Amino acid sequence: MLKFKAMVGLCGLGVLVAGCEMPASGSAFMELDPYLGATTTKAKLDQDVEADYELEGIGMISGVSGIDGQKIKAFGGYTVASSSPVNTATNYVPNQNMSFVTRYRLAHSYDINKSTYYLTGSSKTASGLLTLSLDIDNNTLSGSGANLSLDTKFEGSQLSGTGQYKNVPLEVKGEFMQNLQSDKAVIGAFHGHTDSEAVGGGFIGEEASAMR
Repeated sequence: MLKFKAMVGLCGLGVLVAGCEMPASGSAFMELDPYLGATTTKAKLDQDVEADYELEGIGMISGVSGIDGQKIKAFGGYTVASSSPVNTATNYVPNQNMSFVTRYRLAHSYDINKSTYYLTGSSKTASGLLTLSLDIDNNTLSGSGANLSLDTKFEGSQLSGTGQYKNVPLEVKGEFMQNLQSDKAVIGAFHGHTDSEAVGGGFIGEEASAMR
């Protein structure tokens, strides 16, 4: 766990969520994947915690949250495997009901408080397993666990929707992938914030019947 404290200017508390800066009480469009496809451009903050997890042949999920300058920032993103001809994933379109056993990893900043001169709070990482069920008739992929729930719709190989981590509402984006052995998988990212918390992370996993 990282505790942080920093001076703030007259602009006060702001939240940068995956590339869009906003006041904690405001609203704005948020782009979800600021470093999709290029891990070398992953965000690095002044004081942060990072969460990563890789599933060989499918891709890697990432999350980072913490303080940067005078603002709290949180990012969620993922990269699809493409490092070599034998480690490359491609999109596929689901055609039947199935479930995926996914692992999520996230970075979480909480107890965020702004006094007149200081911005304070704490950051930590969290992880867990989440089973996601695909309903082909309704084009949905969803699941709920102890702390994380995701509720998405998909069109073709792409999915988007909402979720919640504890008390933090999330925006979700992802896609269906398969490796060279045609193992079916899903990969995605999420982010969100309240006035006192910020979350960024991702989820990745294979079809339940393909798990060993």
